[in-house]
Amino acid sequence: MGEKGNNKKKKKKKKKKKKKKKKKKKKKKKKKNNNNNNNNNNNNNKQQQQKQQQQQQQQQQTITNNNNKNNSNNNSNNKNNNDTLFGLTRILKPEITLFGDAKVRVNLEAAYAQTDLVISSLTQWGEEPDIAHFKTVDTYYGRILDFRDRIANLQAENITVPEVIKFYSDDNDIIIKWVGRRIQYSKSSQLWKTLMGYYMLILSKEQAGVERALGSTFYAQVLEPLSNKPVVNINIDVFTLPYHGKTSGKMDENNFQ
Repeated sequence: MGEKGNNKKKKKKKKKKKKKKKKKKKKKKKKKNNNNNNNNNNNNNKQQQQKQQQQQQQQQQTITNNNNKNNSNNNSNNKNNNDTLFGLTRILKPEITLFGDAKVRVNLEAAYAQTDLVISSLTQWGEEPDIAHFKTVDTYYGRILDFRDRIANLQAENITVPEVIKFYSDDNDIIIKWVGRRIQYSKSSQLWKTLMGYYMLILSKEQAGVERALGSTFYAQVLEPLSNKPVVNINIDVFTLPYHGKTSGKMDENNFQ
């Protein structure tokens, strides 16, 4: 019995040792697996971060390239900002030398572009035999371009504000009269009323525009309030403007200095 008992004890000890070894191996495996998982997670995180950084860099590079491209296009557009219409090419130049304000450039170029677009879209043209530059669209547009160049090429010291206003308003007056003559051909009374309303609208807008231009120029010159120099209309005879007991007639350069 003694030997059998000892053998049993030895077997139990061996089993216990085996169990301990198995447990240790399992723990090591778990630890190793956990470490591997952690390493994998760290690697994945690093890869994701690298991908995100690469994507951000690519996006930033794309934005930079687009900005550079836009700037390049804008510079190219600015350099090539010229009009070619009816065989006439001119660079858009503002009357900064006349008005003395760089902000005028943007408004002028926008107005130039709009004017040129309207002229280029005309399909018909009236005729004014007694006025040379109104014989064709080409002569009319060429005169406008020449006037722009005259002002822009440092010749503005010889040009007054009333002269500039008169240059455009005289031509506008002729064009508005064309509209009035065309209305006479309308056979429908309702259409005639509509066209006449439109005619009166553009006529009043032209008159108001001239008066506003003269008024703003007057106050910009900081003239004395009780000055005897009247502010008058240049070329519109529909109504007159009283000023200190005087009635305005047509304007010349001498009464607007």
